[in-house]
Formats: sequence, C-alpha cells, structure tokens
Amino acid sequence: MSDTLRLPRFSEDQDAATIVKWHKKEGDAIKKGEILLEIETDKSIFELEAEKDGIIEEIRVSEGEIKVGEVLAILKDRGNGENEMVKTKNAFAIRLPQLSDAMEEAHALYWRVKVGDVVKKGDILVEVETDKAIIEIDASHKGTVLYQYPENKKKIKVGTIILIIGDEGASVQKLLKESNDTNHG
Repeated sequence: MSDTLRLPRFSEDQDAATIVKWHKKEGDAIKKGEILLEIETDKSIFELEAEKDGIIEEIRVSEGEIKVGEVLAILKDRGNGENEMVKTKNAFAIRLPQLSDAMEEAHALYWRVKVGDVVKKGDILVEVETDKAIIEIDASHKGTVLYQYPENKKKIKVGTIILIIGDEGASVQKLLKESNDTNHG
C-alpha cells in the first residue's frame, strides 16, 4: 500500500514553503520518527518526520518552493519484506519527477549514459527539458544502467520509469511489471 507525503500547513497564514534538504532518498527504508526532510517557511525551519515505517518509493519535489498540500513523496509500506516497486533484486527505478503543478511531460534532451554503463551515486544521467527549465537527473544509486527509456527528444509523461540501475542480471522486466507503469514501451 502506498501513502502520499504532503506538505503540511505549519501556520494559518502559510500557503507554501521551501525544501531545504532531504535526509533520505528514493528506495531508502524509513522508521517512524526519522527525519525525512527540512522545510523552511517565512517564519521557521521545520523537520518533517516519518509517521510510520516504510520505504520512500518516489520523491516528487526534491528542492525549491512547494505549496501546502502538494505531494512531496510517495511512501510504500514494507509489506511482505520486499521493497516493492522501488527495489527488486538490487535494481532501482528512476522516474521522471513532477517539477511543477502544471508539468505533465518533458523531453529527454541528452542522455549522458546508455544501457551497460556503470554509474555511481551522483553521476548525471540525463538532461530533461520541461516547458520552464532544463534539469539534470542524477543517479541515486550506484550500479549498471539496465534499462533506458525513451530515445532522445521523445516526450515522457511524469512518473514514467526513465532508467533502471542495478546489479547486472537483475530482473528489469519484473521491476517494470511490479511498478504497473503503463507509460513504458
């Protein structure tokens, strides 16, 4: 079961806040009470804690300003001991993040990696163009690029798995199937 982590209202007159720093990344296991991220309002800096144990399935907004009620991340229950949808036999899915409320799709401009490349955490994987900016998406895990979608300049819908990184031989198809991703090819 998945839950959404939304930006809470810390005061009556607060409409938005700024993400200062994430303390966790996609695929990380979290425990109730752990600090997930720091958020700054016009009055103070708050630490947002996990309300229960689980896994960070997807970080929707990694930095910048966010409105009250907007989804920060998708959290997954640990379920039957597997990190379902995020980690399957040491393979990690990287999805196209939603960078603004209006963003529905983007274009892959320039792939910096290809299937078979070995990457380390922090390596730039692809530059993505939205209607407002060009962003770089970096690797959240080390491993081998096992899957890449789509080809250069093709439109991609928000939430689509764009890359899978993991150990050679990991089951890419199983991860795609378990993710129920209808946007991949």
